Amino acid sequence: IVPASYDAGGDFSEGFAIVLKNNKRGYINTTGKVAIDFQFDDAAQFKNGMARVAKKGLYGFINTSGVAVIPFTYPFADDFIDGLARVKVGDKFGFIDSNNNFIIAAQYTAANNFSEGVAAVQLNGKWGFIDKTGKTVIPFEYDQAWMFVKGEGKVRKGDKTYFITPKNKFIREEEKRHEEKERE
Repeated sequence: IVPASYDAGGDFSEGFAIVLKNNKRGYINTTGKVAIDFQFDDAAQFKNGMARVAKKGLYGFINTSGVAVIPFTYPFADDFIDGLARVKVGDKFGFIDSNNNFIIAAQYTAANNFSEGVAAVQLNGKWGFIDKTGKTVIPFEYDQAWMFVKGEGKVRKGDKTYFITPKNKFIREEEKRHEEKERE
């Protein structure tokens, strides 16, 4: 049991839990001892020995000793998913590996995380899907795109929202909500 000397706390992951004290986040170990001091404006759980944290509005990643292994240079960063983390450089999104190498250059105006091997990304006002090498696997032809779930990707083109396969084949239209059906 952790003593109630913190403003808030999270679940343990890889032996560490995020705790909040005086609007700063740090990490405690399973004995309740502060393992990484209260210095972060934002913090995420440890995954594969790294945690996404922010200082002064910039994100980076630390190891379980609290050492920055990816410097605090990104105005936005997300957790690593399947070895890649979505990051923002200036006003563009790209994907880095755990060594801070850009695997997919920061060239997209918007990007979702990878799911089922692909990520929805926006380029020149249209959405398409790329694989983990950055290769376009579904063309940039959609007005909006979401993550793939159970083999189906949700997309919108004009006023039609529907689901596609990973090969960009139509599956079905999205069912309208009850309120939308009543208005017709």
